[in-house]
Amino acid sequence: MTTAPSPAADDALRTARDAARRGELDAAVAAWRLAQAGGRMTLPDWLGLGDALDALGRSADAYAAYRSAAALDKGSASARLGLGNALSALGRSAEALAEYERGLKLDPAFPALWANYAVALSAADRPEAAIAAYDRALALAPRLVPALIGRGNAKAMLNRHDEALPDFEAAVAASPGSPHARFNRGLALLRRGDWGQGLADYEARWAMTGRDGRRPGLWLGEDDIAGRSLLVDAEQGFGDSLMLARFLPLAADRAGRTIVRAPRALTAVLAGVDPRLEVVAAEEHPTFAADRYAPMASLPLAFGATPQSVPAPPYLKADPDAVAAWRARLGPSRRRIGIVWAGGPARGAVRGRGLPLKALLRALAGAGDLVCLQKDVDRADRALLAKAGAAAFCDELTDFSATAALASACDEVVSIDTSVAHLAGGLGLKLTVLLPFFSDWRWSTAWSPNPWYPEARLARQTARGDWDGALAALAALAALAALAAD
Repeated sequence: MTTAPSPAADDALRTARDAARRGELDAAVAAWRLAQAGGRMTLPDWLGLGDALDALGRSADAYAAYRSAAALDKGSASARLGLGNALSALGRSAEALAEYERGLKLDPAFPALWANYAVALSAADRPEAAIAAYDRALALAPRLVPALIGRGNAKAMLNRHDEALPDFEAAVAASPGSPHARFNRGLALLRRGDWGQGLADYEARWAMTGRDGRRPGLWLGEDDIAGRSLLVDAEQGFGDSLMLARFLPLAADRAGRTIVRAPRALTAVLAGVDPRLEVVAAEEHPTFAADRYAPMASLPLAFGATPQSVPAPPYLKADPDAVAAWRARLGPSRRRIGIVWAGGPARGAVRGRGLPLKALLRALAGAGDLVCLQKDVDRADRALLAKAGAAAFCDELTDFSATAALASACDEVVSIDTSVAHLAGGLGLKLTVLLPFFSDWRWSTAWSPNPWYPEARLARQTARGDWDGALAALAALAALAALAAD
């Protein structure tokens, strides 16, 4: 015997489809679940349910819905696309690639499948293969904006920035209102030194993320705020905030009162930038009333910054008494080197920036006395530090002012691209930054010296994932410095 579908299930299907068209995803999911219970789900409905769940961030549930779609129609390339998307969101990259490939065998003329396959290839650090897949997508749909942006980013991963920019320009031309297109074009322009248009495009980050950064009262330098209060929000990461802190005195010059809201770990060091600043902890002040508002990463735009006009270090300060105490505690040394080799776990290490501690210790062997400036160090690396005789005070680095004092007690800092590099650079310390093959725009090769930290030495990978060349350059510099110290 079979159970006849109920009229209620038919009504649920109509409700789900109408709700999905209106963008009412929670209501659509609830109605599709009723239709599922009533046995009335068709292939488009399973796909629609998967899409709604995916958009709601419920990737595991979306995967189950797409599995049902694939079981209902084994020849559905759209089901394979959905499965690949859900698996990518779940971090199951190898399985995602396999699903995209199954879908492309079913329908090799499916532009979105090629584009999403390319996204997964880029995520797997296969940019060359990603570019080829994006080429296939764009041959089928030349104005497919996500594919144009993705291909540009894949080219950027290979440092082919002159080739990447036309893709971003084409994406903006195809969809002038796309914040993703404008944001990525902005990064490409910033890499080339075109900070005028680049910084303007960088403002598209707000529309792209949906965060509350464009609320009424936004100030971007266009009008007089003398006698008025200005709230500057450190809305990005620790490193960004430390790099951009150099613009805070300019804000204090323009405003009658300048309040800086930043994570508690930054407040002490930012307060030392300028006595006119009132620095408050974001954790304690989720809202703050002021006449005008400026995101800290918008200050370069507000002040018309160019590579030639960036305020130079030092602009951060370490407590001299704390520095003296660290020097006394560390004892005499012919040369003391502060080191950082990995990103912090709180925000997740950016892929490709970190390097093995063992390799860094080998490059600096004999160069001087090593001091760990990294707060979060796992047990294995603590053992390596101890074996190398490196000093480590991880538990005492309670905020960036503590790290600033310890770093200032060193003769040099060697760091990957992380917040401590920006701290050392802002303090005006002797700094070597170890950079991956594809690095952030602020370390662009379009200018020399680097406008943010003109005295810093930059040691770059010569190939993706290969630290040997950068560490060999570091070892040679370290050897020379050690000889000079002797």
